[in-house]
Amino acid sequence: MLPNSILLASVAVLYLPVAVSQQVATDRNTFYVAGSVMPTGVPNDRVYTIDAVMPSKEVFWTAPEGYVRYVQLSPRGDLLAVCYLQMGKKQPESIRTPLLLMTVPTKQVTKEFPCVKRFCWNPGGNALAYIPAKMDENYLFISEGTYIYDLQTDSAKQVYSAGERVHWSQQDNLLYIRDHEKVVKYDPETQAVSDTEYHGVQFSPDYKFYYQQPDEQFVVYEAATNTSLSASYPSLFEDASTAPHGWFGDHLLAYKVYTKAGELTSYLLDCSTGFACSVP
Repeated sequence: MLPNSILLASVAVLYLPVAVSQQVATDRNTFYVAGSVMPTGVPNDRVYTIDAVMPSKEVFWTAPEGYVRYVQLSPRGDLLAVCYLQMGKKQPESIRTPLLLMTVPTKQVTKEFPCVKRFCWNPGGNALAYIPAKMDENYLFISEGTYIYDLQTDSAKQVYSAGERVHWSQQDNLLYIRDHEKVVKYDPETQAVSDTEYHGVQFSPDYKFYYQQPDEQFVVYEAATNTSLSASYPSLFEDASTAPHGWFGDHLLAYKVYTKAGELTSYLLDCSTGFACSVP
């Protein structure tokens, strides 16, 4: 018999996309969903609102071109950050990923960043960490450092010279920055940057676990000990590439497994017990 936590989450996944850190944003019963993570056949150039009670789906915003990559709602619930792909003339120098801050529910754009690789809100919702980038001749987005934008002063400052992913912790109010194979933390109070022993910054909501995805495989760690948990369930990772979606609740990680035979299966993994089950 399935554990209750996974059973309930499996039922929820039938109706809603997984609550991903930057592809799904939630305000109580309303989910703001990037079209790129919706089921096949749904236009991916849109942000959708999904009512978790009904459930029902409506178009909230449509990108002028390209597709929506990430969305994240401010902790205050008043601004939605939307990042989308802008192809231009399909030459490296013309491809951008603009980041827009827009009001909820009026969709008025209050700020635009020309090209952003990753971003995250601070716990108070009055600042945004972001990684500006530019595309090189190999069509790879190259980081131009990590910045913090202050909404009150409408100003930004660089806090680190590199960065691939960012996470602003609700526990200690520190900004965690993944720089290739290492993770550093920035203290907004002291403005100090220091190294950590973490391998990634995709923390679970209860901060007991995190994962990273260096290549085709992703690795799950226990945060307190920095110990890999992936060896506990190797059968789910053998002969397959994996694509994590994100966290569903405190310790349930949703991901997809692509086998060499072309098969695709979605899973929910209970990191506290190592139990996993497939979901539709």
